[in-house]
Amino acid sequence: NKINFEYYSLNASNEFFIRPGVYDYMKYNEAGFEIAIETSGAYSLKGDIDWICLSPKKFKSPLPEMLNRADEFKVVINHSSDFSWAEGLQTHLQDNCRCYLQPEHSRFDEHIGPIIDYVKIHPGWKISLQIHKIIHVP
Repeated sequence: NKINFEYYSLNASNEFFIRPGVYDYMKYNEAGFEIAIETSGAYSLKGDIDWICLSPKKFKSPLPEMLNRADEFKVVINHSSDFSWAEGLQTHLQDNCRCYLQPEHSRFDEHIGPIIDYVKIHPGWKISLQIHKIIHVP
């Protein structure tokens, strides 16, 4: 039996890309694997990255270059002001960037309703859920 791997996924939670030696992982791209990452966009990225999920944080704004490179844009909604903050950043994205709103998991019940209402009248946005947190899988 032969196993074919199409993607090599690299999650940059906690800003993985600012750690020493991380760019050693770029050799997988040279070997034909596609690299997908998630980042706040607060730091520049080197290398040929195939898919960038930009998940910005209010306390450290994403760099303009990262807004321009994003394939996917995910904003965690933790407060009603997060909607307008997300809209402001969305204007700097490429037209084909996929945009998602995600309720903060510990306040899911509080935020899911407003998110549903929002995406109904803003067709450029979709809902994203952290299923592993909802069903309590570490």
